[in-house]
Amino acid sequence: MPEKNPGINAENKSVMLSPDGNRVFTYLKTHPVPGSSDKQGDAIIPYNETKYGRIGTAICYDMDFTYLINKAGKQKIDIMLVPSWDWKAIDPLHTNMASFRAIENGFSLVRATGEGLSIAVDYHGKVLSRMDYFTSENQMMSAQVPITGVRTIYSFVGDTFAYLCFLLIFLLIINYVRQKRKST
Repeated sequence: MPEKNPGINAENKSVMLSPDGNRVFTYLKTHPVPGSSDKQGDAIIPYNETKYGRIGTAICYDMDFTYLINKAGKQKIDIMLVPSWDWKAIDPLHTNMASFRAIENGFSLVRATGEGLSIAVDYHGKVLSRMDYFTSENQMMSAQVPITGVRTIYSFVGDTFAYLCFLLIFLLIINYVRQKRKST
């Protein structure tokens, strides 16, 4: 009998442990990479109150989804820890996108990346530390990040402004077409 594919229903997850070794939360990746057979998570961003601020997590590709990471802003997460795995062709694209999510939602970001750009940024997007797997001899990075985030307008309104802009463009196009028909 052929061996079952070990990747079927695999779990890409992040686990936070307390200083005494107890599990605080487990996060299952919400958006597996297209073509992956990993189990899909529940789209709930977990967090824990610590003496270092409110710490949350997401995994790699999840940071591309504004609706999901906007939940971290609504939850007032201070530091987002993001384990990731990239490859040369997308280095540093996904790291840059994750940094933008930090600015939108007012948290500091630490994105530890296998085969890609690892980065620590504050809530303004200021790079505090970076290490590119492909160009660094020493595969180590350290950073001191702010332990208090900021509240942003985006964390309250999300993509509402963008949707309103699309609606306005649609209405302007309709108005333009109507005006053209009247003039002919």
